[in-house]
Amino acid sequence: MHSFREFLKSGHAPTLWSAFLYFGFSCAIWVINGAMAPFIREAFQLTPTQMGMMLSIPIFAGALMRFPLGILAQYIGRKNATLVEMAGIFLAMGYGYLFVHTYNDLLAMGVLLGVAGASFGVALSLGSGSFPPRYKGLAMGIVGAGNVAARAPASSGPVTKSSHGLRSGQSVFHTKFGEGVIVTLEGTGEDARAQVNFGRHGMKWLALSVAKLTPIE
Repeated sequence: MHSFREFLKSGHAPTLWSAFLYFGFSCAIWVINGAMAPFIREAFQLTPTQMGMMLSIPIFAGALMRFPLGILAQYIGRKNATLVEMAGIFLAMGYGYLFVHTYNDLLAMGVLLGVAGASFGVALSLGSGSFPPRYKGLAMGIVGAGNVAARAPASSGPVTKSSHGLRSGQSVFHTKFGEGVIVTLEGTGEDARAQVNFGRHGMKWLALSVAKLTPIE
């Protein structure tokens, strides 16, 4: 504990924790399409191919945007570059709320979410910049741990549940395919169906009125 206090005193701790929160927030926004995928798919009636495209675009866009963000940080400073990126995230979320009405709009939203993924380009160096060389690795590790927030949208979002008492993320057993995990639920009553990942048997769409899925506690 003493050595950790010494570490904090060796640099600017408020910047370190701010970088941690900034990176965590950015990661959560970056993958928000994945957390909302079941609801987006139902709202836009997306095919598996379209779902794959929607989910992959933010990842690629984020990777590509790190280079220009890093260059921008060289010219205007890391803190100012961070503020520019946060403004970009705000605009991206505004676009998603106000202007996404078609599948093409959804893809454009994915590109804009890449702005959040670009945070790798400045967050680690921002948080560790004020620390001496012997502590830079620890500082970068602390900021990088903010990536855990990428799990936040999925864990805090609403859980889809069917009229058959099943829910997304639930483990089930099927007499033919064995054990699996429910990925998506849609429809109600006789039209209800579930997409289940059966591992070696792959992804299967099953009509809940016909398939006998037994929950595994």
